[in-house]
Amino acid sequence: MILHADSIPDGEIVQADVCIVGGGAVGLQMARHLTAAGMQVMIAESGEEEANQRAQDLNIGTQSGRNAGGLRDIRLRQLGGTMHLWGGNCRPLDPIDFQPRDWVPNSGWPLSYADMAPYFESAHKLLRLEEFAYWPEAPSLVTEPGPAQPFEETLFRLTRFVPGTHAPFLGEFAQYHAEELRTSDRLRILVGANVTQIFLTEDRRSVRELYALTFQGRELHLRAKAYVFACGGIETARLLLASREDMPAGIGNQGDSLGRYFMEHPHGLAAFLIAEKSKVPALRPFSPGVRVGDAVIHRRIRLADHTQRELGLLNMIFQLIAVNMKPHELNQYEPHFRALEATVDDAANWQRYYVVFLAEQFPSRDSRVTLGAETDFFGIPRADLNWQVGDLDFKTVSTALSLLGEHVFTAPHFRIKGHVAKTTKDWIVGHGAHHLGTTRMSLTPKEGVVDRDCRIHGLSNGFCAGSSVFPTAGMSNPMLTSLAIGLRLARHLETNLPFMPPPEAGMAPRRPREFEESTAPAMA
Repeated sequence: MILHADSIPDGEIVQADVCIVGGGAVGLQMARHLTAAGMQVMIAESGEEEANQRAQDLNIGTQSGRNAGGLRDIRLRQLGGTMHLWGGNCRPLDPIDFQPRDWVPNSGWPLSYADMAPYFESAHKLLRLEEFAYWPEAPSLVTEPGPAQPFEETLFRLTRFVPGTHAPFLGEFAQYHAEELRTSDRLRILVGANVTQIFLTEDRRSVRELYALTFQGRELHLRAKAYVFACGGIETARLLLASREDMPAGIGNQGDSLGRYFMEHPHGLAAFLIAEKSKVPALRPFSPGVRVGDAVIHRRIRLADHTQRELGLLNMIFQLIAVNMKPHELNQYEPHFRALEATVDDAANWQRYYVVFLAEQFPSRDSRVTLGAETDFFGIPRADLNWQVGDLDFKTVSTALSLLGEHVFTAPHFRIKGHVAKTTKDWIVGHGAHHLGTTRMSLTPKEGVVDRDCRIHGLSNGFCAGSSVFPTAGMSNPMLTSLAIGLRLARHLETNLPFMPPPEAGMAPRRPREFEESTAPAMA
């Protein structure tokens, strides 16, 4: 059922088997899995069923590094989460993304691709992406397979429609599952419930309870056997950092890794391309793509594994976008296309394309989320995001662009003109609204925040799920992998929850120290 937190009596202790903080795609799908397994689940969602300006303002933060978008509106505090803003791009990470790479600092997952493979397929089915296939049977453009060819073709799948409706797909899982979410007797979704503090047991080895507030001032005490924090790459770190009453450095921050290793997917315009009309049919699978059932399949050009190893580069892809799909940008880039067309005799018979890059970013400790000086409505320090882009990120894109002109878009059928700066400092790079890292998965607390089962190091019953646990980013959009991680954690909880102790009976609820002090009776 879906309840507004203001409908619950002030000071109430609300209990479940599992408490999930965050009602986005990961939290909702975990809840569906766990309730189907017979568990009682509670979701604490800061937003409501509809977008709410007051809740959205809680996202306001500062940025001390590169611009990663307006923190208020690049994420959505609403049941269903940021999937309401999502473009639908889906692809699992590659096997190489999980492997330690000596040329990529801080690389390697405690999991392998084989560990994640069944959960990738389950997430794929949830998104109704038709056949689980992300490699084409035959190349359309890259015609020199093998060591001589630095690239290969790969597939991205875009979910276009919410199954069961006729509306364009906006990732509205909350709407698609609305009836199930409203009628389940094993699920309570508390909208308008803002978790502001995580309290630990006296031995600091388990989560004791969560403290939540509403805008009307109601206090809730949330208790469970297990707690899952699935608030995204910025808010999950912010909540753990702000929970300082029992651990002054924040929950799970023994190795000073909490909030660090923030990653995005640097992307932007890499080049201008014109193609002779005889090549346009071969480019149609790249732009606009091919519709198959409820999915649209895009071919993209990926930097092959052997190229990454040989040249010490990160994972990345190039995407083609026919200019007539974005006519509002035409005037801005007209001189560049005119310069290319001046090199051919019959320019009217050539098609224009943008070449866009989307790249992995290496995980740096200096790229991070910290707590800023300002506080939100509930007195929680706002997030400060310091997004950093390094030389390896720039080297990957600039090197790949040179290879693209040498090996794929060669005369006489193509003309290409690069549009990337000469140095990292001058590189203008966009963000993908992909917030990765900050509670990264690691073997030890020194290198990260959670273990291979997403359990916070040092805690028996506290977990993180979603994009915040990525040790490396790969170049694939993170939604499919985030869902797969959530489903894997749900399976872990299904197996292990029976062995976890319930909250201690008769335990008095805790309030933040400042609240207790403000209501303490004056001394005579």
